[in-house]
Amino acid sequence: MVQLVIAWINEGALYFTKQFKENDYIELGQLGAYGLTFRTDFNGLYSDKIFEIEDDPIMTMYNKEIEKQFLVA
Repeated sequence: MVQLVIAWINEGALYFTKQFKENDYIELGQLGAYGLTFRTDFNGLYSDKIFEIEDDPIMTMYNKEIEKQFLVA
């Protein structure tokens, strides 16, 4: 079991303190076309599997009811 997962993004590090198990997934929202750059042979982690997650975008201008809780006056 992994105690700490570190992802290097834009010259900074994101630290995940949750304990991950083998075969767990991490969703990186709004990654776009750059998502395929994470699919490399580095450390033998290359994969041809692509998963599409069908849910609302992290921030959407179309569903105002959901966003009301985040409005600041």
